[in-house]
Parts: sequence; structure tokens; C-alpha cells
Amino acid sequence: MSSITIRKLENMMQDAFDDPLGIDEIQAVFTAIAIGPELIKPSDWIEFLFGDEDDLPKFESKAEAEDFFRLIMDFYNETLQSILQGDFEPVFLMIEDADSQPKQQIFPEPWCRAFIRGMSLHGKSWEATETDDDFFQIMMPIAFFINQELFKKTLKIRGEKKMQELREFMTDGIAEAVMDIRDYFLEYQDAGLNSAGKGRILSFEERNSKKTRRNDPCPCGSGKKYKFCCGGSPGKKAMRAYQFKVALMHDKKTYRNIAILGNQTLDDLHESIFDAFDRVDPHLYSFFLTRKKLSNKRKIYQAPEYTLTAAMEDFDMASSGDKFDAENKTIEALQLKEKEAIYYLFDFGDEWWHELTLIAIQEADPSGEYPTIVKKAGESPEQYPDYHGEM
Repeated sequence: MSSITIRKLENMMQDAFDDPLGIDEIQAVFTAIAIGPELIKPSDWIEFLFGDEDDLPKFESKAEAEDFFRLIMDFYNETLQSILQGDFEPVFLMIEDADSQPKQQIFPEPWCRAFIRGMSLHGKSWEATETDDDFFQIMMPIAFFINQELFKKTLKIRGEKKMQELREFMTDGIAEAVMDIRDYFLEYQDAGLNSAGKGRILSFEERNSKKTRRNDPCPCGSGKKYKFCCGGSPGKKAMRAYQFKVALMHDKKTYRNIAILGNQTLDDLHESIFDAFDRVDPHLYSFFLTRKKLSNKRKIYQAPEYTLTAAMEDFDMASSGDKFDAENKTIEALQLKEKEAIYYLFDFGDEWWHELTLIAIQEADPSGEYPTIVKKAGESPEQYPDYHGEM
């Protein structure tokens, strides 16, 4: 919609309602309706947004009422179209403040709260996502603005500058999160099509119950996780295992030897390192493909970087190399040779640095579970050693 049309709709909302919704909030609800798992009829979302027939404003004329609802439907259809075309951009509340820098302050909070309310229209299908870790990951930019204090505490963000940088980072990630949520629900819809023989789309709960997730027990009864058993790549028996020595850079006598399959990813390796050092709270991370051992962190930062999709944009990082997605990069695709090294940074605040040396490439054990910890040396350091001194 043009800025003139949006202004007209805003003025009509101001005149018609005592406490009108903002344009940003209406778009957020439309977005939730468009990308959610169930079909929501206009009659349902109109009542959700504006109340039942008794709550609707009394327009001065039939023409004015028709004009209002035509603008609303145009806004709804435009939002759906932008999502379908992949060029969706959220509309956030902006406030002019002559005393601030920048002068236009962006507030995604109302949009995010309205999006969550809009998702509640999907009922149990929406509630079923609460226990899905994959869904939480893609919801993170939106969830941040629902409970910023929780993220601040979890990520150990100190200082207003870093918090503002995190706000900007999460704000930039909302549009991508919307498209990822759309794809998430489309995956279940595709799985349910024609499964009843007549093209019926199964409910979210039906689809979710039929889909074996990567971390679920394998349905074959082996007792292993699905991703390590039948959910792995074909030809696992011929797969090679890569064994890394993962040492703390400040104390190389403390290390873990970890074996991982070639078709597993850097994100799988991250999870194994997390468990191997007995860590408790998750944080952002990056791998740096240096291939050789380095002690100068500035040079490490110049190497190609593999990080979380959610951290693909700079967030208080000194790295200057190219960035790639750790969740999609397999170990074998790195094309490492024995004795070559890579570096791993965990927690961008406390900066736990690790040096990973490839010590062996061997044929994988067909009955083994990977990644696996082969050897431990030294006690795992506390994740937050400074906290005791601050108490």
C-alpha cells in the first residue's frame, strides 16, 4: 500500500475506534494468519481485530464502511502477496525523537506482540510448536521482543550499547524469520497432502505425530536417535569418521577428542563440544577455517567463518572473513587434511576459544553413534567462573 493509502486507513481507524490498533499491529496479525498452519476465515479475523458486530464502529454512511473494509482487505491481500512472492517487509512503529541518534527510533515490540496474538488464532496447531526446539530457533528474533530481559540474561549482554546492537540484529532478522516460519508450516502441509486419499490436509497435530524428528528415538527400535540411525544419509557404512582434538586455547592441556561423521555438520560438532565441556547455557558460536594453527586472533578472524543462520549478520564481531551457514556445512565438505586446524569460538560475550586439530580420518563404525567423545583430558571449566566473585 502507498503511504497515502496507509495514512488514510490510519485516519479512519483513529476516527472509528477509541483505542485503535496500529498499522504495524494489523500487518503482524495478517502475517500470522498468512503463514500459520490453518486457514483462518476473514469473518474470524475481522472479529478478532475489531470485535463482534456490537463492537464495530458506526460509520457515517454505508459508503464509508465499505471504503474502510475495502482498505482492510487490500492490506490483507497485499500482505499475503508479499509473503508469497518472498519480498515481505514488516512495518514497525517508528517514533521521531529530535534528541536521539538516530532521530527515527524503531520499535518492533508492538508488531511482535500482535504477531503472537495472531498466531493464537491457529489454536492447538500453534500450541503444539511450544515443545519444538527447531521452531524456537526460527522464532528467536520475534521471541526476543516478547521477553528482552530473558535474552539479556541468557546471552550475558552487558551495557546499553551491546543491547542496542542486539536489538538491531534481531530487528533485521524478523523478515527472514517470517519466511522461515512459513516454510516450517508448509513442510507439514506438504507431508499431509493426499495422505487420506482425497487430498485432505491433515491437522498440525496429525502431521507432527507422523513425522519423526531428528532427535526422536528411531522408529526401527534400535534405541538410537533417528538422525544417527535410519534418518542418517544412505551409505553410512561406508562413511568416514573425522577425529578432532578440541583444546581450550588458554589451557591446551584441557581437551576432548571427538569423532564425527563426514556427513554431519559443523552445528553437530558444536553440540558435541557443548556436551563434552559440560556447558549449561547455549550461546552463539562460530568456526573459523584457518587450516593452520594460529595464535593471533586477528588473523583467525580473517578466515572463512561458519556460524548460526541467526548470526549471519555482524553482531559485535571482529571477523572480516566471509560468513557461511554452519548448519549446512558438512565436515567432509571442509576438505581438511590430517594435522590441519580450525578454530571455534563459543559465547561472543565471554569468548571461549578452542583449537581443533584433525588427528585422524578413519572408516566409521557402522554400529557406532556419532558424534562421540573418544577421550577427555582435564576438568571442564565452569561456564561462568566470574559469577561467584560477583555474588
